[in-house]
Amino acid sequence: MTEIILVADDDEDVREAIVLELQNAGYETMELNTGERVLTTAIETQPAAIVLDLAMPVVTGYEALLALKENPATAGIPVIIASAQRGSGVVNTVRDLGAINFLLKPWQEDELVTL
Repeated sequence: MTEIILVADDDEDVREAIVLELQNAGYETMELNTGERVLTTAIETQPAAIVLDLAMPVVTGYEALLALKENPATAGIPVIIASAQRGSGVVNTVRDLGAINFLLKPWQEDELVTL
């Protein structure tokens, strides 16, 4: 069975680039264009990992990450943050919230699948 990666990013071009890279590496993907359904979708599908943007409207990536890590059903799912927000403060914050890694946009080809 192929592992499913949940990708949540409000930028369609970025989301498609992430999905393409993951699919080329042999993963199945699910896509969300907002942070609002990240938690419920993760509970329903139990993906192998989640790639999450920080700067999304309504429910930010920070809020979605916090909700994921506070819920026992999703706390163990690895979350990779993919964001254009820079600085060690951002990286430290998302790691403190439970993200396993941080991918700075724009990233190099195949950088995502090596995380």
